[in-house]
Amino acid sequence: MTAAYAGQWMVTPPIDGWTLAASRSVPAPDDSRFASWLAGLSASLGQVQYFGSIRSADYYAWGRASGGVVERAFGYLGEREEALFDIGERTAEEHALGVGFLPDSWPEWPEEPEPDDDEDAGPWPDEETALTLAGFWSVDPRSLEGAPMAGLPWITESHADG
Repeated sequence: MTAAYAGQWMVTPPIDGWTLAASRSVPAPDDSRFASWLAGLSASLGQVQYFGSIRSADYYAWGRASGGVVERAFGYLGEREEALFDIGERTAEEHALGVGFLPDSWPEWPEEPEPDDDEDAGPWPDEETALTLAGFWSVDPRSLEGAPMAGLPWITESHADG
């Protein structure tokens, strides 16, 4: 993972039928190139999924594309309290987690909310949301520590042209 944080790509051998890749070299999700990047990958590879988390910016996002079409993508930036993108219909898994919708469609809260120890509680996603959704859609990275793999991950250089 150190290589992924340094901008290189870490690519795993197949895990439960999925090949996982991690890098900081993904187009920024608030960049217009993000949806076309995700669609382009799926045109070449079949179904692809994206899960992003940057704790320092309170950024959490996910996306799923197949056959060159982005089926669903949602991104939230808590630092600016805004949805960066909202493509496609919310999935059943997002409904179950209570996330994946724009702030102006958030439900009205009771005038006297129940006391909650978590001041940040609300309908916005967090890192746990992205990881749990990854598990619903494919593979939860939290389940991988110590799991057997059919080889070592590959590390590749990143190219500026994507």
